[in-house]
Amino acid sequence: MNLNAQSWKTTTAGITMIVGGITGLVFAIKANNVNEASITAAVTAILGGVGLLFAKDSNVTGGTDVAKNNDPAAVKQSQQ
Repeated sequence: MNLNAQSWKTTTAGITMIVGGITGLVFAIKANNVNEASITAAVTAILGGVGLLFAKDSNVTGGTDVAKNNDPAAVKQSQQ
C-alpha cells in the first residue's frame, strides 16, 4: 500500500471512515444492539475507507489535470 503525502485528502477520509465504522460497531456491541444493520454499516464504512486509502486525489501528478486542459495538442501529447 502506497500512502504518500500527495494523497492526504483521500487518505484522511479513508482513515476517518475506518475509525467511524469500528467505533460504531464497538458502541453497538457495548449497547448490546448488534444486528444486521449495524454490522452492514460497519463493514461498508471499513471497506469504503480501505478503498479511499488506495485512491488518489484528482489534483496530484498523474491525476485529471490533462483532462481539464482543453488544448487538443496537450491531450494528444499526454496520450503518447
